[in-house]
Amino acid sequence: ERLADGGRRVVVYSQHADSDTALRCLELGAATYLTKAEGHEHLIPAIQATVEDRPYTPPVLGGAMAADPRPDRPALSEREREVLLAWFESDSKQLVAQRFHLSVKTVDTYIARVRIKYADAGRPATTKAALVARALQDGLIDLAGL
Repeated sequence: ERLADGGRRVVVYSQHADSDTALRCLELGAATYLTKAEGHEHLIPAIQATVEDRPYTPPVLGGAMAADPRPDRPALSEREREVLLAWFESDSKQLVAQRFHLSVKTVDTYIARVRIKYADAGRPATTKAALVARALQDGLIDLAGL
């Protein structure tokens, strides 16, 4: 925490693989958290991403974030997540609708549900940019994925 508060970017590399420890380290300001079991395959990319001030979410951290039961992290369904990420990647909801063989109204409904879940969690996201920010914060996407 002192390192992060002092402006340092911290990568936690630990033998502990439990979600509570990983999430607590993020709360204290760590840039990312990975386990020794994840090894060099993830350690080097995590360090590179941190140096470049990009997020990096290795498997254990991704699992911890996805299963995080805290009320400020809304539980998105798999389909809500798919539609949301497709919308971030495309120019229009029409393109997302075509990709998933849905109506534009259905795509709107999925996105509206995501907005409601974030608002209910006390983290409103009323614009596409705000939803992108929430997805980045929650590890649903990274800058490279955009």
